[in-house]
Amino acid sequence: MRSSTFFLGASLLASEAVAAFNYTTRMTHHGVEVPVVLTELPPRDRLPQFGPSQKRDGPVSNTANWAGAIQEAPVSGLFYSISATWQVPGIYSPGPALTDDTYWLYEWVGIDSACGCILQSGTGQTLNVNGWTNLVWWEWFPAAPQGVNMPINYQDTFTVTITATSTESGTIVIDNNTQGYSFTVDVSGGQTLCLQNAEWVVENPVSGSMPWPNFNEVWFSNAVATTTTGAQMGIDGTTAIHGDSSDGTVIYSEWVDNNDMYVQW
Repeated sequence: MRSSTFFLGASLLASEAVAAFNYTTRMTHHGVEVPVVLTELPPRDRLPQFGPSQKRDGPVSNTANWAGAIQEAPVSGLFYSISATWQVPGIYSPGPALTDDTYWLYEWVGIDSACGCILQSGTGQTLNVNGWTNLVWWEWFPAAPQGVNMPINYQDTFTVTITATSTESGTIVIDNNTQGYSFTVDVSGGQTLCLQNAEWVVENPVSGSMPWPNFNEVWFSNAVATTTTGAQMGIDGTTAIHGDSSDGTVIYSEWVDNNDMYVQW
């Protein structure tokens, strides 16, 4: 088990003071504890970038960087847990050839976004002329994401469960079901959560500079968000988010049933 503290500066929290960010990690392989190594990934503007005339005022909205589903504030209680299972997709160039630039794609579940912070975790891919890389990560945005040294391959099946134990602490569990790895992080000290949203998202975190990459369909299954009153909410009633790529491609999210949806390029 590993405990760490780092400092989140004003450059990330704007007007907020420097905050201590604390976490304890543990990872097992088929039940046997293995070392954990975290690597800070580049910070991104990770909130949904809605167009000037696009609001969360209907069943469908379009953004530059997200595609998926947002479950808004429940009728009673607050969101404290979210979970889903998905398979690691392939990622490909949207054009005829790769360039020196890097395409990114993230698949994740998260709590919040309405109040400027998100407790989130998932898988991801990068693609450039040097090849295709998969990664596992967690993040309490606006702090930078933390890459985890968990093995990950194309078509591995992952389950991610996030629990907000309070507005200032949480637990993230990442399971690579295919390879038998399980990672847990208990984290506190991030920007205060308001517990108003639950999200299942595929994201282009570099939408300001790069179009969306082509990718295999991402199916979120067993999708469920639990409230503090015990209610379980799935895809029914969510706002569907479609991604607008800078090259004109629309990334669609499609509802299947209350616990299953997919995102396609």
